[in-house]
Amino acid sequence: MENEIAENIVSIIVMGTLGLFTFFGGVLAFIVLFQKKVIRTQKEHQALETTFQKEMLHNYIETQEQERRRIASDLHDNVGASLGAVKMMLNQIAVNSENEKEVIEECKDIIQRTAESTRQISYNLLPPSLERLGLVKVIERLAKNLNTPDFKMEVLADANLSFNQEQQLALFRITQELLANTLKYAKASVVKIELSKKEHRFIFDYTDNGIGFKAEDAKGLGLKNIATRVEMIQGNHRFYSEPNVRSGIVIDISLDHD
Repeated sequence: MENEIAENIVSIIVMGTLGLFTFFGGVLAFIVLFQKKVIRTQKEHQALETTFQKEMLHNYIETQEQERRRIASDLHDNVGASLGAVKMMLNQIAVNSENEKEVIEECKDIIQRTAESTRQISYNLLPPSLERLGLVKVIERLAKNLNTPDFKMEVLADANLSFNQEQQLALFRITQELLANTLKYAKASVVKIELSKKEHRFIFDYTDNGIGFKAEDAKGLGLKNIATRVEMIQGNHRFYSEPNVRSGIVIDISLDHD
């Protein structure tokens, strides 16, 4: 009788222990599954947030381009035409003294300089020669305008490179952004841009000999815009920095226009 009671007690203890293990195992499994679900939800939320941010940046860049086109058109068609009209009116004014003649000539000079500045601003906003001459020629012209005894910009390009309109505009804007950063922050004396073709891919390598930048600097809006523009033309990019030696970016994009 006592043995039977002892066996029953042992059985109860074993069953209870197994029940506890089962219970705690279920709780543990629930916690693990719950944590996985939380992590999955967080990743999905981050993915959605990243997608939303990319879409916002894409929209920002597209809106920016539309506004640049509008301003460039207004400068060329309205401001440029108005300045030309004023200059013609000055030519028709009767001059009665040397003093009046000097004032008129000075006004003409101011109008001429303003017209040239307006054309340059309009060109920087949207170069009309980009589609006519192509990306390489436009960048070479840009280099010619920027070269001074203290600053040298060198452009090396393979022959017969061709791009579609979207690629040309994106790469031109990227060049403008990079040059602005170099001239403003890098303290560089040399900039080199290499444009080459390898099989069906185009390689754009921009480098300067300035002070370089830290990894966190690559997260700024300017460099984010560059990364987004590269993405919009289905390209890849890599920033690199060797202070006072070479710092810049390598971009490669498909040359298949289909």
